[in-house]
Amino acid sequence: MSRPDPVSGLRYVSKLIFRGEWAGGIVRLDDIVSLCPLTPRLPSTLKKGELTPYNSMANTSQFFVNKFATHTDFAMLYQFSREQM
Repeated sequence: MSRPDPVSGLRYVSKLIFRGEWAGGIVRLDDIVSLCPLTPRLPSTLKKGELTPYNSMANTSQFFVNKFATHTDFAMLYQFSREQM
């Protein structure tokens, strides 16, 4: 996870790329703590219609971890950020 973005204060995650392909894995069900709402981190320039809700996961490589999705998520990420200081 990145340092907080200077504008939004949100941290972001990036897709793992291995040999030019997106790498993924399997997460054990008992390792899941909570949902992790992601928001695409948009490039500085974007053409109209280039990114839609239907292609954003495939066409974006970085995603903000949306700490404002729920109060519980906000509290957990706030505590994590305090521990990193």
